[in-house]
Amino acid sequence: ALAALVGLPPDGVWRIVVGDAVAGDAGSLALACLELSVSPDCNGNGTPDANDIASGASVDTDGDGVPDECDCSSDIDGDGDVDAADLAAILAAWGPCSGCPADLDGDGAVAATDLTSLLAGWGDCGQG
Repeated sequence: ALAALVGLPPDGVWRIVVGDAVAGDAGSLALACLELSVSPDCNGNGTPDANDIASGASVDTDGDGVPDECDCSSDIDGDGDVDAADLAAILAAWGPCSGCPADLDGDGAVAATDLTSLLAGWGDCGQG
């Protein structure tokens, strides 16, 4: 019966009701526990992120478990927006740059692929 609840938000009041439907026996309930597990669904499509990635519905280029459409790795300065300041950081770091924040694809250089990632993520990072 609980399968009907899969994918629904766990908000609200939960109540556990326990009954003994067999006459003639006795017992007591010493402990009950309800554990809710909520899988991340950053794009709000009703499918857990891991399932989106595994099925190919979403891409996870950097392997961080977050679909790329929800990722804000292009926000180099961490201000919540991918904007001109992030573009300036890409341009300033252009060329060999192992481990620097502007190397968005982690290949050891800031180049066209990093610029393309930045432009694809342009705007507010408030999603997810």
